[in-house]
Amino acid sequence: MPGPIFILILLGAILAFILAWWHYLSKPRRNSPLFRGLALLRFLSIFGLVLLLVNPKFTKTTYNLEKALLTILVDNSSSMVVSDSADTFRELTNRLMQNQALQDRFTINTMTFGEEMKPFDSLSFTDQATNISRPLQSLKDVSIGNNTITILISDGNQTLGEDYEFITHKPEQRIFPMVAGDTTTYEDLRLDRVNMNNYAYLKNTFPIEVFASYSGTGSRTSVLRIQMDGQTRFQRNITFTNESDAIQVTAELEAQTTGLQDVRVSLSAFENERNVYNNSRQLSLEVIDEKTKIAIVSSLVHPDLGSLKTAIEQNEQREVQIVAPTAAKNTWEDADLMILYQPDRAFSPFYDVVKKEGISTLTIIGPRTDWAFINAVQSTYSISSYGQAEEIFPELNGSFSFFDTSSLDITDFPPLDFELGEINILAEYESVFDQKVKGVVLEEPMMVMIRGNERNEAVLFGENSWKWRIQSFRNEGNFTSYDAYIAQVIRFLDLKKRTNRLTLEYEKSYEGVQGAEVVARYFNETMAFDGNASLQLFIKTTEETSYREFPMLLRNGFYGLSINDFPAGNYEFTVRVEGTDIARSGSFKILDFEVEKQLISSNYKKLERLAIASGGSLFYMDQVDKLIDDLSSRNEFLPVQKSNQNVVSLIDFRILLAAIALCLAAEWFLRKYNGLI
Repeated sequence: MPGPIFILILLGAILAFILAWWHYLSKPRRNSPLFRGLALLRFLSIFGLVLLLVNPKFTKTTYNLEKALLTILVDNSSSMVVSDSADTFRELTNRLMQNQALQDRFTINTMTFGEEMKPFDSLSFTDQATNISRPLQSLKDVSIGNNTITILISDGNQTLGEDYEFITHKPEQRIFPMVAGDTTTYEDLRLDRVNMNNYAYLKNTFPIEVFASYSGTGSRTSVLRIQMDGQTRFQRNITFTNESDAIQVTAELEAQTTGLQDVRVSLSAFENERNVYNNSRQLSLEVIDEKTKIAIVSSLVHPDLGSLKTAIEQNEQREVQIVAPTAAKNTWEDADLMILYQPDRAFSPFYDVVKKEGISTLTIIGPRTDWAFINAVQSTYSISSYGQAEEIFPELNGSFSFFDTSSLDITDFPPLDFELGEINILAEYESVFDQKVKGVVLEEPMMVMIRGNERNEAVLFGENSWKWRIQSFRNEGNFTSYDAYIAQVIRFLDLKKRTNRLTLEYEKSYEGVQGAEVVARYFNETMAFDGNASLQLFIKTTEETSYREFPMLLRNGFYGLSINDFPAGNYEFTVRVEGTDIARSGSFKILDFEVEKQLISSNYKKLERLAIASGGSLFYMDQVDKLIDDLSSRNEFLPVQKSNQNVVSLIDFRILLAAIALCLAAEWFLRKYNGLI
């Protein structure tokens, strides 16, 4: 306690004594036990107030032993039991955790990892991927103190995440890898990667890109085969040497039949090859026949026709034919969509087919359109002319929601030729562009999308839209945004039924460990996302007779269910909305592919580089005693005794206040009891 504080306390005690003596003992007749007791109570009250004001403090020193943090990271992926027995790793982990020498020197924390790092509970060796970089990065980010040691028990083969070899480490964060598995390097042919689209169109060719490699000495010749539904569609002999140990082969195949097809890429194994699992890959391809035939009907020769044809055919699945109204029916009767350019009475046969077959149409109305015929031949909209020709500029409608128009830049788009008039739309529609004349936006649409029960329609009021495509090129240096907008219009027209309130998103095939998920979006009657619904997924394999039921979880703007832990096979599923009759079905395939089986030898060289980079050392499974001795004998890992000094009050003010109140109350009671004023 500092000297000045002690002097203040001493002076306070003297002052309290003087005041108590003067008040009760200064007169001889008061020298009795009662007054001496009252004086004592007064002394304690005043002295307590002095202590409360002075608040004396003292320094409290505590000592604690700080140990270095030792984290045991155990690879829980399936490749660990491929290379060695599971019991060996469990015994090794328990031995490290329970070793008394390590417990005396370190604070031991045990974690497992595969795809993600988890607290140690048990070792199942069921994770289908190995991400070594994630736990190392996590330990680096959260480690505190000067001594952080990690024992990494793994085969060193990483199948997911960034390369762990290039994670930087602080000098005090040392890693001691223990190599699991077989360190012998075997001759091996391997399919490293196969690139193929998930979809192909009927009668079209599609590429398959194959990357293969060879590890070993000398040369090996293998046969690369690509099979579709069991039939060999491509075959080539390839030779690997020390100088040419990796090859790339691209095969062009034709999609001959529709539906989901199995594609198997394989390398023939050489004699006594140890690991043949990585010699083949199985993929899935869906062949679809969705080529849309579009007829542009016009009695005029106009640049708009060529502009539309060119923009639409940027998508190879669109086939456009320009026909005259007088053309034979067999030249256009198989059209999926029709673009009717400035119709007149000669278009009557086309409107008859449109009504009968429910074909969606894009109608372009201009100065040479027969407006009376248009009003008579259909009932979706009506137009009346004021007889005044005008140049009309487009004004993009920011609230348009049928499809995304945010990428369309209409800056400096030239005007279209049209006659001013009143336009009345008699069906559900949204305006893409509104009319703007001489800087004034009119309450009249320029281009509308009309949604019907059986078919959709689009109407453009204006001639010379070819200028828009040219201006798009001037704005951006290409036609991409304008052509993409026309493609969206065609897709909207190609939807022959009203948008479904329940939509599904899923892949037709999933490759083992990849994130397999079924995503559903449910919309209410106003087509706004409904986050209060309850969606159930019923799923089974094609061999099973009964469905299993799973609830779909609400996430960020969608309902989802992860299926990446399902076994390989063909699956059928149905998503239902509880309380309604709304349901959608689908099917997918989970391929039999385990990335952990692709490598059978441990990557001890990479683990050794990791150890050197972090200041640690590499050990093997039979060197566990050496590892324990090394960690137990290093002086830099000795526990450190640290002292903490805390300045605390000599007396708790709450206790002091209670004592003062008790003394004052006792003094008051004694005075009243004995009749003293």
